[in-house]
Amino acid sequence: MLFTILAVACGGPRHIRQQLDRAEILMDEHPDSALKILNPMDRRTLENPRTKARHALLLSQALDKNYIDVDNDSLIGEAVRYYSRCGSDVERAKAHYYYAVVKGNAAESGTAIKALLTAREYVEKTDDARMKGLVYTYLGNLYYEQFCFGDAATAYSEAVDAFKSTGQTFYLLYAMRRKGVSLSLIDKKPEALECLSEAKQIALEAKDTTSLLDVMASLGSIQLFLAEKTLQASYKQELLNIYTQYTENVIPLSHYPTIGYIYYNEGNLDSARWYYTNYYRQHPKITSLNVGIFSVMSEIENLAKNHEKALEYKQLYIQYSDSIDAILRKNLVSQQEGKLEIEYLKKEYAASRIVQRYELLSLVLISFLLIVGCCFLIVSHRKAIRRKNRKLAEYKRYIEEGNDHYIRLSKQYDEIKRDIHVQDERAQTLFTLLGNRIRSLQQLLEWASVYEKNTDSFYKHFKDHIKVAAGKNRELAEDVIAIANLSCNGIIDHLQANYPMLSLHELCYCGFICLGFSSESIRILYNHTNVYSIYTMRSKIRSKLGLTNQVQNLEEHILYLMKNLGRNMQ
Repeated sequence: MLFTILAVACGGPRHIRQQLDRAEILMDEHPDSALKILNPMDRRTLENPRTKARHALLLSQALDKNYIDVDNDSLIGEAVRYYSRCGSDVERAKAHYYYAVVKGNAAESGTAIKALLTAREYVEKTDDARMKGLVYTYLGNLYYEQFCFGDAATAYSEAVDAFKSTGQTFYLLYAMRRKGVSLSLIDKKPEALECLSEAKQIALEAKDTTSLLDVMASLGSIQLFLAEKTLQASYKQELLNIYTQYTENVIPLSHYPTIGYIYYNEGNLDSARWYYTNYYRQHPKITSLNVGIFSVMSEIENLAKNHEKALEYKQLYIQYSDSIDAILRKNLVSQQEGKLEIEYLKKEYAASRIVQRYELLSLVLISFLLIVGCCFLIVSHRKAIRRKNRKLAEYKRYIEEGNDHYIRLSKQYDEIKRDIHVQDERAQTLFTLLGNRIRSLQQLLEWASVYEKNTDSFYKHFKDHIKVAAGKNRELAEDVIAIANLSCNGIIDHLQANYPMLSLHELCYCGFICLGFSSESIRILYNHTNVYSIYTMRSKIRSKLGLTNQVQNLEEHILYLMKNLGRNMQ
């Protein structure tokens, strides 16, 4: 039972991921099947934000591909928020593209264009040519609706370049046809004809009848109004061949005005009248694109001497033209507003990119300063630790030497105490001196215990207590001289008698040598912070002792004197 429960628990998220993977595979070729997979999913059961964002993006994509217009951004907005933080460039581009589609459905063109500009920024970093083509195509559509035909032609041109590498002729032909129409509207008819002619050839090779008929209609709107009769005749023959080969000689309703105008140019008024009349009867909605049929119909009736009918069509043309002119004037204002809005959006987007770059530079600078500051603090801390470690090592060395001296003097003290029955002056003096030094060492050890966790305070007390620098701790210097003299065969008396120039502190230094102190210990006792400064005192002592030979060691000379004095005493 436990195994079954675990299998079901682990299988739920895995099943959802498999369903999403399947929907993504079916999306391009079978979007209806993808929608059937995605629609029933309960979003409340999705395991994490990533899965929810992926489902939202795929469902928005499926709805659009099934021609279901959504104008609420609650679904796609979740995908945009997630992928803006965590997604790849392709996912970010898709999320902003479908967000633009939703905003376009809601007639929020400005927001849609802004989203597409963001999608363009991301898709340019990828190799997804199809997505790039879709972004530029929809951007061209929005520019076209805003009467920015030049910007629309540029966007469609980018879409054409992208779709050419995908092999998807349907999207390519749509972009090429829209590009051709946009070019013709900005008076670039040669470029428009070149683009539409290339599109016609691609449609023929792909045997895409629907796209071919749309391209031919767009070509006719340019070629039939040119003065070149040979171009018009060539176009008519191409149309007839297409009808024969692809539509079984059935002329589409959308082509009726084109065929009617061909017959009008040829002087075949009855055929021209038939096509125009039937087009108007089946397509009574008049716009700025087809209002011209009344003008042509009026000319046909006028040439046929049907002046009353010609006047009726002329009045219809004037009536519709007036209403259309009002709409066009309104559209001109909208066109200017649209252009200004597009320019504003472009500038706003460019400004936002500059702000982002400055923010990034500021972040890098702040990060650099923080790193430098942290490195400085780490280096300073490590230096402080090294200084502390040196002090601790020095402190431990003082304690160890203190303990050694304490043990040694204690033994001497105990020996003298045992031999206390020898009541001569020398023994009494030595006994007293040893007692003083033992109490001094005991004081140091007590401080070591008290200041065990505060090495700086102990170090200060220690140095003040033991240093024998000029003018300080004369008692210690005299005790050291007395102890050295008593325990080392009267060496100090000998030095005083033979070398009267030696000072008290220089005699004390010689006493420390007799008692076995190291040069480092003596340097600390004399409070010489510079390692080499103790050699100044040694040099003076050597000079006063007459040791001019640099090879002869001071310690060896004093020890030599001690041995001679000892032999003489024997």
